[in-house]
Amino acid sequence: MINSIYGRIRNFWRIKFIKDAFTLQIGSVFGTALSFLASIIYARILGPADYGVYVLIFSLVSLVGAAESWGEGYALLTLLSAAWGKRDKAEIKSLVLFFIKISLLEFVFIGLIAFILAPTVSLWLYQNSKIGQLARWILLANIIQFIFSLLTIILQSARKIKQLTLLENINKLVYLIIPVGLVLFGLGLNGIVIGNLLSSVIFLIFSIYLYSVLAKKTSLLPSIKEIFVGLRGVKITKYLKFSILIAVDKNLANFYSSLPMVFLGMFVVPENIAFFKIAFSYVGLSLISLKGVSRLLLVQLPKSRIYGMAELKKHFFKTTIYSVVIVEIVIVPMLLLAKWLVELFYGSDYSSSVTLIYIIWPYVLISAAGVGLGPLFRALDKVKVAVAINIISLVVTVPIFYLMIKNYYLLGMAITVIFSILIPILLAHLYFLRYFKKLSQ
Repeated sequence: MINSIYGRIRNFWRIKFIKDAFTLQIGSVFGTALSFLASIIYARILGPADYGVYVLIFSLVSLVGAAESWGEGYALLTLLSAAWGKRDKAEIKSLVLFFIKISLLEFVFIGLIAFILAPTVSLWLYQNSKIGQLARWILLANIIQFIFSLLTIILQSARKIKQLTLLENINKLVYLIIPVGLVLFGLGLNGIVIGNLLSSVIFLIFSIYLYSVLAKKTSLLPSIKEIFVGLRGVKITKYLKFSILIAVDKNLANFYSSLPMVFLGMFVVPENIAFFKIAFSYVGLSLISLKGVSRLLLVQLPKSRIYGMAELKKHFFKTTIYSVVIVEIVIVPMLLLAKWLVELFYGSDYSSSVTLIYIIWPYVLISAAGVGLGPLFRALDKVKVAVAINIISLVVTVPIFYLMIKNYYLLGMAITVIFSILIPILLAHLYFLRYFKKLSQ
């Protein structure tokens, strides 16, 4: 019997998806640990007031950033995976050039406008232009990361998961060491902003070097010279329709998820924002167990479709059930230890976060139920349905969420966050239940 169990475990481990998911999971744990460490240092040194301002800076970046992406990242990952599998050098070159050209166009037509208008937007929302003045440099830092993003997509498409995990965690380590170092040096919020910008510049140079090394090792990728020569002549319209459709879906979802924090910043003092951020980040730690699975499903579900709809349906629903069970197992002890852990790591100044943790924890179970929805929409070429769901959710619920937060503050925010993810995920699951039922008839 022992030999039988051992044999099953060995066969299970031989599945490439399992090995890759485990590798990504290890990387996610390390990366999340770094982010958690940074949040502790920022919270303790800045104090609740400045930490709340820090949250608003990145909330504004997230809100404005929703308009900056044209979906090139997700489009590239979907299309490059297929091209890499076929060893289609011409298509790979075309896709790489498309991604770089779109990224540059985003910078010229959207990034610069966002950079200029950020202080005005923050003055209108929060009556504080300093938030926008600091946010504009984070926006710039995010824009110049596009070569690093290209590298990670190439490695993921080629299923070089170990190299991908190593690269991403080096990136996270740099983004921890430099900003945290400047904060510890006494630069406060300015240190976080300068540190993020310096880290982006360093990684831009490092990413260009790594790409050139990778291009020399494989004949499938265009060289740096080929990119410069071919950039002007590449036609982006070939992929733009697919890319824009994904962008509308993702940007609506990001905009929708960013609004509650924007509303909260309009009606409460920064200290209360800090309390909510700590609570939300704490329960969000339980989702770390799903990060590797979520990313691999972007590649795996399109492959499952090749074997038929029954196989695709089985993989999707099994993954959904397992994800919810895993997160439930993780979140229960976290809730029991919440008071002790929050005060241990963040200090007694943030003890007000504990009550919020007990209210918002269902958010993570609902999130787990939606882990495979995005990849499934793309695998079935149903991105238009995802867009429709996001538009319905946005139009119907945003006025309600605004009034909830305006009148009930943190309690309204907690309820809003739960329902902001429950409604689109519920609508998506109802759609797919009906969709698969029709196919089986």
